[in-house]
Amino acid sequence: MFEKGQSYKQFLEEYYAVGPKGYLQETGIAPNHVSDNALKILTHDESNYYATQFAMGVQLWMTGYSEIYKLLDKKPITSFGDGFKYTSAYNLVNTAHNTEASDVIFGTPTEPAVSSVTGIVGGIENVIMNRTLHSMIKEKVPGQNGGSDWNWISKEIAPQALASKIDQWLGGYETASNVHGVDTPAGANIECIDRMISNTAESGTDSTYVSTKTDGNIYWDGKGAATAKFIRSNTVFESNTAIAAGGYVAGGYAFPMMDTIDDQMAVAKKYSKNKRFIFLTTGKTLNLIEKELSPGKRYDETTTVQSSLGGINTRPGKDAGFDVASITTNGLKVPVFTSEALPTKNSVYGTTTETAGNFYCIDLDDMFIRVDMPVTYLETGFGSEMLTVNYFESRAMLFTVAQLICTNPKSHFAIKWIKA
Repeated sequence: MFEKGQSYKQFLEEYYAVGPKGYLQETGIAPNHVSDNALKILTHDESNYYATQFAMGVQLWMTGYSEIYKLLDKKPITSFGDGFKYTSAYNLVNTAHNTEASDVIFGTPTEPAVSSVTGIVGGIENVIMNRTLHSMIKEKVPGQNGGSDWNWISKEIAPQALASKIDQWLGGYETASNVHGVDTPAGANIECIDRMISNTAESGTDSTYVSTKTDGNIYWDGKGAATAKFIRSNTVFESNTAIAAGGYVAGGYAFPMMDTIDDQMAVAKKYSKNKRFIFLTTGKTLNLIEKELSPGKRYDETTTVQSSLGGINTRPGKDAGFDVASITTNGLKVPVFTSEALPTKNSVYGTTTETAGNFYCIDLDDMFIRVDMPVTYLETGFGSEMLTVNYFESRAMLFTVAQLICTNPKSHFAIKWIKA
């Protein structure tokens, strides 16, 4: 059970079969940032399959109906682990030999400078609900419309709120007032695509593009207060980032989008193993690209992709999937997805007039969501559990523990702060 290398589907099936306590006991990987109290507020009978089936239903619903979460691959922590190895240079001898007998074979031996990132902590994304004893009583009174309509809140409102919250942080929109994307450290939340696809020039050198030059540091510690896993100013965690900074002019082409996309893709594709790219941007920025491409045929609305439990498959076969827009660049046809949960302003740009929104190229092999605990529903219920809560009410939580991981920043690129 929970064997390394298992598929995400197998991971979910086993998790929902044994429940959260069984999972943590079986794997022994209880997240150090999940408090004991949070794990104790289970229903009085944990074998209650209403909660289990409901949570699994929410997990499946998010796979199909979220905006950004559904696009990215999901990998269980039991298979991926708590970190990864990386190198910023090959450091291997790369040479040729002439015909002279004195030409040595090996020369001066070197080894790759391999480093490790360990102890990556997932963010606890949750929605908290509660209902009073009076509401619980009224819900069962015939012919009355009293109570809090708990069934509607827990089954309809809470799942939508959880998906919206996760998309908001993945996209980076309005995570703080006028401070979107890389300008807002993730803290206890799931990391942000905008923070993964950044570079020293944007978020590590000074405060030209962000509120503080340390905003781009990657902590992955569930709080953003300890030692950073990557310090953006040291140029190790560098993506290909073009800063438009308002350079796109309506009615003109001071910042041509397609030329920039072509240039950036030419660099990023060299670092990608399987070229499983998707583009992600706002509807307004896509409109600018359509306007620029209207005379040509590179904008194609019939590219087929397929949504699966683990993420988006960009090569689904001839007769499967659904149609999305795509852009052809550097010999690759890349599907384009839109979301309004992406940055349009920060403390420097767009504070008075929002920009059109950033444009991202994501390599699905090198950016994914590590799932520590799938969607889980916990409820205190009625009875002695109220003594623990110390109120005449039932409390419930719908949550998941997950983290956005980027193992190779160079296979992605972004165009940021595009003037509307």
